[in-house]
Amino acid sequence: MKAAERLAHAISVRCKRRIGEQIVELKEDGVITQGHNKHDVDVDDNTRVKLEQLGITRDQSSNYQAMAAIPETTHHKVCIWGVSSSLCLMR
Repeated sequence: MKAAERLAHAISVRCKRRIGEQIVELKEDGVITQGHNKHDVDVDDNTRVKLEQLGITRDQSSNYQAMAAIPETTHHKVCIWGVSSSLCLMR
């Protein structure tokens, strides 16, 4: 893999990881509900955000959150240096 490709891959993985972190934060704040429990959180529906509105599929959300759950040191060593993104999802 060329240096430019490694850099592009690292940026892509980093962005997906950050999106996962933000999804987790939104879920903790009750802005995005977890799983199928859409009506369990007492939040005004006008403040609720759907993944669809963010342009994110459920599969992407799941993958990005899995990437965000990887400890930073492991993520940096494994994912940033050109290892397949699918390996980055291993916990």
